[in-house]
Amino acid sequence: MIPAKRAIKKGTVDNLVDLGSVVLSLVVVLIVFSGSVGPLRALLVLAFTLFVPGHAILGMLPNRMRSLPKSSSSRSELVIPILLSLSLITLVASIALWLNIWYPLSIFALEAEFSTVLLAAGFINRRLSKDR
Repeated sequence: MIPAKRAIKKGTVDNLVDLGSVVLSLVVVLIVFSGSVGPLRALLVLAFTLFVPGHAILGMLPNRMRSLPKSSSSRSELVIPILLSLSLITLVASIALWLNIWYPLSIFALEAEFSTVLLAAGFINRRLSKDR
């Protein structure tokens, strides 16, 4: 007899993605500021840069604004944070260059802190709205 697949609740997935994003943020900050180099650092920084800031911003939106139409694919839930992350990071880098305040590690640290705070606030917001 084959056991039936258990459905995973959307809120559980959101919480796991938030937790993974926070862990990724912390690990990347530790790796970058410890001075280690190598392919692992590059891959982790790339994963952070492509996903975490956009996911953190989307996590602050109310559920009705974050939800996609039923006809959209699950790939859209991955593409939208990536596009938002790239747009945000490009904007911040452009402004820093125009203002002649180009300090990439400081900018990265601010983005990581900003993302972590937004992820925590989004998690708390979802928990409070679920309790109502």
